[in-house]
Amino acid sequence: INGVEDFKNTESTVVIYPNPAHNAFQIKLQNWSADEIQITLLSLDGKLISNEQILNPTPTQIVSFDTQSLARGVYLVRIFDEFNNCVTPLVLQ
Repeated sequence: INGVEDFKNTESTVVIYPNPAHNAFQIKLQNWSADEIQITLLSLDGKLISNEQILNPTPTQIVSFDTQSLARGVYLVRIFDEFNNCVTPLVLQ
């Protein structure tokens, strides 16, 4: 599943797995150079489902999300900082 990426730091990467997800998913961030990263989970109509703030991320940062309480469907995962912006669909089955 492809998303929209705007990386100012070309070494920055995002991996969301598994996708499709069932009860949980993880986000692996590599080489994000900002002091603060925001991760938001949105419904397709733009409603905020979850927000996570990562301060002083490690070179390889893994963030886990529990999705057991969410309805099946498609969501948007937005990951951004002062340099990068990434929006990726997430399918919950």
